[in-house]
Amino acid sequence: MNVRGTLRRIGIVCIFMAVLIACAIPVSADVPTRRFDYKSKIYASRIKNLDYEIYMAEKYPGCTVLSAKSSNNKVLKIQSAGYVSVYFRPKKTGTATIKIKLITANGKKKTVKAKIKLYKFKKPFKSLTVDGKKLSVRKEDGVYVAQMTTANESVKASVKLAKGWKVKSVTRFEYANVNNQNSKKYNISNLPVDRRYCDYVIHLVDKKTKVEETISLSISKW
Repeated sequence: MNVRGTLRRIGIVCIFMAVLIACAIPVSADVPTRRFDYKSKIYASRIKNLDYEIYMAEKYPGCTVLSAKSSNNKVLKIQSAGYVSVYFRPKKTGTATIKIKLITANGKKKTVKAKIKLYKFKKPFKSLTVDGKKLSVRKEDGVYVAQMTTANESVKASVKLAKGWKVKSVTRFEYANVNNQNSKKYNISNLPVDRRYCDYVIHLVDKKTKVEETISLSISKW
């Protein structure tokens, strides 16, 4: 058995597979991104150093994005376009239209326009507390994230919204089970933490602009 020849063939196959994988990865800037399904109009908060992704495959499965162009680079700038997505970065408040050229799954060329309206950033909440203790909050991929570990057996969490915001939905996660609940069943001013691990994902919406924001609250009891 020619071991050297076998190893050489394995090496060639590995390189070939690596090239295929690299070609299959969509190009995007190395920054946090927030994904949108394709819509004719998108509302987005202006967040520093956050790119937004328009995912074209939701409406056009099997498509290939060829190019994208912004009608106003001062409002938003295209970061990259290819594979099935377009990435753009907000620059300032205003309105711009992105013209996206793509090829559909059946090989037809198509031009799609997405109207983007950018509003001045507003924080959607005043505070997040657990048993009266205010939590520190960080931003990850466009989501407000707060975590806490407590030794208390009885725990209550509370979210105080900023003026002009309302709850769109509340999802509670318990271990591997997911219970989709609406805001009528979970009062964000008094969220129960009755399991060892309890996570809440709270979707908020600005009443005036319809901008949406998300809070991820994770609490562990030890």
